[in-house]
Amino acid sequence: MDEEELAQKLSYQMRRNDVQRRRFYGHEPQAIGKVLAKVVINNRYACGESNAALEEAWAKIVGQAFAARSQPTGIKRGKFEVTVAHSAISQELTFDQRRIVSELQKSFPEIKITGVRYRVGTIG
Repeated sequence: MDEEELAQKLSYQMRRNDVQRRRFYGHEPQAIGKVLAKVVINNRYACGESNAALEEAWAKIVGQAFAARSQPTGIKRGKFEVTVAHSAISQELTFDQRRIVSELQKSFPEIKITGVRYRVGTIG
């Protein structure tokens, strides 16, 4: 084997190794701050405006009596999540779930809301 042939084989192996490494590892590691910033932005955790809009729509849909004892916490995977003061409220709201879901879909047409999930907890 002469030097030119050896250089070509070595060059080919190095390019192949780089391609395989990029395919296997994907992207370079990122700083944790950048990753957390993306998560906060994508999930709208820092959007006070959207939470206010959720609370306003929720109060209009269920009425002030239920709105005082419940608090919308967000939307995950198409489910409108609500924290309620005790289980009797969640049961009472479950009876009227079809109307609530249809009103939420009218209020937020850009978000595909498929249901409501109630959790018992403290209202803040």
